[in-house]
Amino acid sequence: MKNPIYLFSDRYNSWKTVARKLKSASGIAVFLDYDGTLTPIKRTPSAAILAPELENILNQLVQLSGVQVAIVTGRSMEDIRRLVRVENIRFAANHGFNIYYNGTEWIHPQALSLIKVLSRLHLILRNTLIGFPKAYIENKQFTLSIHYRNVTQKNIGSLKSLVTKTVRFFDPTLRITRGKKVLEVRPQISWGKGKAVLKMLHSDKTRRQRIPLFIGDDTTDEDVFRALQSKGITIRVGKSTSTRARYFIKDIEEVVRLLQSIISLRTNRSRRRFKEII
Repeated sequence: MKNPIYLFSDRYNSWKTVARKLKSASGIAVFLDYDGTLTPIKRTPSAAILAPELENILNQLVQLSGVQVAIVTGRSMEDIRRLVRVENIRFAANHGFNIYYNGTEWIHPQALSLIKVLSRLHLILRNTLIGFPKAYIENKQFTLSIHYRNVTQKNIGSLKSLVTKTVRFFDPTLRITRGKKVLEVRPQISWGKGKAVLKMLHSDKTRRQRIPLFIGDDTTDEDVFRALQSKGITIRVGKSTSTRARYFIKDIEEVVRLLQSIISLRTNRSRRRFKEII
């Protein structure tokens, strides 16, 4: 695992290399995480609202010829589609267990069978964690999220331990993963954001002509970085020495800069091709 290169570095000419690929490619498949990538992480998930500037940028991106855009998130499908009201955009929600693309919704069949199981566990965890009033348990049907961003630091260890013991006692086949101030309970299935992204790519008849580009910021996004390691452009928001992303950018402001640059590159490409035709 190599250290990622700063995308806008003059020293390594990294942006020139990436820009050349993005401009010359027949098409681009842009995959974007939501929290921490398109919006700052907030104390409560409901407070992470997409800024008008970024909504406008997404609207411009989906209208570009040869460009497809998808949001890849741990949020539920209902939640992310409420937050991102952009036409012709794709979604991989619930860490990829629920996908909306090409006008149809897909749910992983094994995850579908666990809705009732996770609903019961949700109730059990609510009672079990009653001593942690600032923890927030979110039932997303196919996964559960235990948010502890507002829990006092000295109590976080006890909360994690209690969640782990409760889940293992309830159903040892369930899997617990970690994100930024959140524990995720999900089915023990060989599936995640990475395979969801590959599924969307493979559904595209022109996939061989599209360069996949993914931007994410969390440990759950490493699944996509790994899946696209030899296939596309992978970018992490925030520097990390333990990432499979090829590049990194500093913050959401640089996400905006990157997406605006893609719009500019592809618009100039279209203008050039139009001039060649006439």
